[in-house]
Amino acid sequence: MRRWWTTRKGSVSHFRTDYDHPMANRRYHHGNLRRALMDAALELVAEKGPDGFTMAAAGRRAGVSSGAPYKHFPDRAALMKALCLEGFENLNAAVAVAAAEAPTAIEGFRRVGIAYVKFAAENPGYFRVMNMPEYAMSASMDGPDQAYWVAVRAALDRLPADQRLDPEDPLWITLAARVLVHGLASMFVSGQLGAIGISADRAEQLADVITFAASLIDQAQREPPQS
Repeated sequence: MRRWWTTRKGSVSHFRTDYDHPMANRRYHHGNLRRALMDAALELVAEKGPDGFTMAAAGRRAGVSSGAPYKHFPDRAALMKALCLEGFENLNAAVAVAAAEAPTAIEGFRRVGIAYVKFAAENPGYFRVMNMPEYAMSASMDGPDQAYWVAVRAALDRLPADQRLDPEDPLWITLAARVLVHGLASMFVSGQLGAIGISADRAEQLADVITFAASLIDQAQREPPQS
């Protein structure tokens, strides 16, 4: 079985080890216990899912007593919320770099999608926690992201459910792009692609071609028909 991580705020990195490697029996000594517990929880989330472990298990994985985690987190929900917040911070840092290096706005939008898929494939523990509503809402719904979802809800509220939405509206074009990259990211994290031999190191390559193809389709739809 593979494990992924280590991460630090503002950057993303990972390593893989076998299930029975020495870290399974690691012992926490003097250092950052909070960090050690969060790293242990990320490993467990990636292996067992967000609901597949206890605080005591996180403590054991970190090499401390079952009561030690409570010195930093009052309960399991607090630990998961901390992971979720850190995940969004790391993702936001990754997509900000991707967008800043793009030569055009549309290319920046495409590169953000690529960075999103790559982050998810390389960080399945974060991605799983970040997509649990009970932890994600407070961490993700701020700033521009909150404004976007408020606009989506307002646009839907103005129209009856049986009325077709305008596919040329930038609001729905943006939503289509989000759904596209989120779907690909989820296929990597869930193991659907891995089951057919497509590994996480192909995430950037696949995201690149899919977002490029989507941009071509959008461009073709916007061009006037030739006479």
